[in-house]
Amino acid sequence: MIEEYNTGLSIIFLFKSDEKELYQTVLSEKSGGRFRSSVSTSIPYSSDELQPVGGISYTTENDTGAFLSIVSNDEEVAYIEAGVGSNIERKKIKQGERISFLFPFSEQINFLYPTAYNKDGKKLYYYGYPKDTNVSISEDLKWHSVDEQL
Repeated sequence: MIEEYNTGLSIIFLFKSDEKELYQTVLSEKSGGRFRSSVSTSIPYSSDELQPVGGISYTTENDTGAFLSIVSNDEEVAYIEAGVGSNIERKKIKQGERISFLFPFSEQINFLYPTAYNKDGKKLYYYGYPKDTNVSISEDLKWHSVDEQL
């Protein structure tokens, strides 16, 4: 287990498996006196400059939320912004670090519009599907360099 995040009504666990080479996000909810898990997501390891290592969007009977965790392998990336409307958060990040966003509303992760910037505010990467495509392949949902789109 890498970390856990308590929303008050649920707990999100982030796991890493070197054996299976993947990260897993697990949502656990209190049921009676125990916690039970009914939802999880997995993300395989990658060598991308920015790697999502956790992500889940959920709506349950008692709770809603969106969670995203990212590791940066790019020394140029200084901060990442994610969110929608008035709920946009900015977090500083350094090469080799992991940061996480936890929102109190459910939104598909790519619709949180995660974007990575350098120290001067230049947009370097965005998370989502490639621009100018109308075909959605799950392997294409990742961090893309803004320069690729020029």
